[in-house]
Amino acid sequence: MEENYTLTIIDEIETPLAGSVEMGTNYFVPTAVVVILVAALIIGLIYFLECSKYQKRYDALVAAHGLNGSAKKCWSITRLKEMIMEEEADAVDAFSEDDFKLS
Repeated sequence: MEENYTLTIIDEIETPLAGSVEMGTNYFVPTAVVVILVAALIIGLIYFLECSKYQKRYDALVAAHGLNGSAKKCWSITRLKEMIMEEEADAVDAFSEDDFKLS
């Protein structure tokens, strides 16, 4: 049984399955830079919001107790916490002095 057939080979150019991304293109560095910038922006925003929260607390303490707080605002969370603790201590001292005067 001998079969005769012909094989026809059609040469076509290859069609890429993905977009036109060149082989060997390194996207690591630009992607890392973008990720670092976004992370820095998020951390900066969180820090700004925390400082704003403590500044509002400090302003509320000064306004509520009629204390003579410093008008100078700072952007150090540690310093803001210290300022708040000082104003709260002054408020407690002022409150305690009023109690002793009544008795």
